[in-house]
Amino acid sequence: MKNEDILESDYGMYTNLHGHSRFSALDGFSDVDEYVARCKKLGMRGACLSDHGVMSSAYELKKSCDKHGMKPIFANELYFTPNDPLRKEKIDGFKHSYHILLIAYNNVGYQNLLKLSSDAWTKYRYYKPRVNGSR
Repeated sequence: MKNEDILESDYGMYTNLHGHSRFSALDGFSDVDEYVARCKKLGMRGACLSDHGVMSSAYELKKSCDKHGMKPIFANELYFTPNDPLRKEKIDGFKHSYHILLIAYNNVGYQNLLKLSSDAWTKYRYYKPRVNGSR
């Protein structure tokens, strides 16, 4: 996309809330600092990374946003199960897991994302890190 494709009146009106870095296996490839610099160049006020099931890019995102004078937006694209996350048998009419995008509103939300991500990997992992979607 060229900068000419974006009207000056559009600057600051859009922030991408669904981006992946190299920490999203097979789905992301961007370097965090390059991603934040591109967001800044496109006139976004913040940068958000929502990697699959991990919060590994959070430190780099914060550091890069501070460097570029932008607001970091922490998110996580988690997999959730419709019923018990410990269940490994197939349930007729349901997939093993679904996606849900969770975005932290404040520091409490950020801490909750860290906890959910940790639980997904340590307690409920089955092929992919999952969380409980029934609560």
